[in-house]
Parts: sequence; C-alpha cells; structure tokens
Amino acid sequence: DFVVTAIFTFMWLVSSAAWAKGLSDVKRSTDPDEVINLIPACDHDENHCKEIHEPVVSGLNTSV
Repeated sequence: DFVVTAIFTFMWLVSSAAWAKGLSDVKRSTDPDEVINLIPACDHDENHCKEIHEPVVSGLNTSV
C-alpha cells in the first residue's frame, strides 16, 4: 500500500511540475511585449504597436 501511494505521489509531483513548466512557456510565448517585438511592421516609426489589454492568466495560475 505504501509503495503504491509513493508511486502516485511521485507521479503527481512530476506532472504538476510539467504543467507549471508548460504554463510558464505559454505565458512567455504569448506575452504581448514579446509578440510585438516579433512583428516586423512594429519596427517602423510611423506604426504604433501596443497591447490593448493585459492578458488574464489568473485561472491558469490557479490550475497549477
């Protein structure tokens, strides 16, 4: 019984860490400042690129 519990606990810990890493990658990849830097048209002075709303990730943070 103890071994089965230890295995499930280990698997839960590993999967939680993987979920947190995936969430971190998603938040970094969809950060508006990073996305704006990747758009070539935003490099021109006549274009004013900015975010309208800050992304809301509180639900994702809660899931981790």
